[in-house]
Amino acid sequence: MKLWMAPLHGLNNYSFRNLWMEHFEGIDEIITPFISLMEQRKINTSRLVDFYPEHNPHPVIPQVIGNKPDQLATMSESIFSLGYSKINLNLGCPASQVVKHKRGAGLIIHPEIVETLLWSFFNRFERGLSVKIRIGLKNTKEIYPILDILNRYPLEFVCIHPRLGSQMYEGTVNLEIMQACVSILNHRIIYSGDIKSAQDIVRLSELFPTINDWMIGRQLIVNPFLPEEI
Repeated sequence: MKLWMAPLHGLNNYSFRNLWMEHFEGIDEIITPFISLMEQRKINTSRLVDFYPEHNPHPVIPQVIGNKPDQLATMSESIFSLGYSKINLNLGCPASQVVKHKRGAGLIIHPEIVETLLWSFFNRFERGLSVKIRIGLKNTKEIYPILDILNRYPLEFVCIHPRLGSQMYEGTVNLEIMQACVSILNHRIIYSGDIKSAQDIVRLSELFPTINDWMIGRQLIVNPFLPEEI
């Protein structure tokens, strides 16, 4: 079993991550908050300060957000040049301004853009890409075309937060649709959402026996001892 620190945008920058890891235990892997893809043909590495290897003594995977294939390629090259071998593409951020511009969870209703992003990436790089996604933007039917697309590419993993983008962080997670996603996807899956106690992990592990990766977000602030308790 692996426990992951979720990319808490605006909060868990490298200072937070290092402070948390210095004083608490139990987290194995970290996905950073996203950085937006940029129009520049060459990324100024000062924009990547949160990803600098000297700032990240613990295992991290940089996350990016955007919808332009050429920008994804340029950003990936810049991140790989820092010594990383993996990046994560955000297909789940529910913020209204993000969704409005067809980024994050806004891409779920544009499978053609997702297809182009993945095709372009893997046409240039053999491996190194994962995605973090929700189960739809406004309804769960939207996720199925995306799952078919994800299955066509050699992704490192798929991290699923089983809420709709329109839910933001409210309401309950949809474990029925999560089960459907697990049965369809042929990738390693990370579960993310409402893990608040060790008992939650026991319950979820019984529901999803093939999942070995669990992501914790806001609860790391509410109870930073949770990963150690798990």
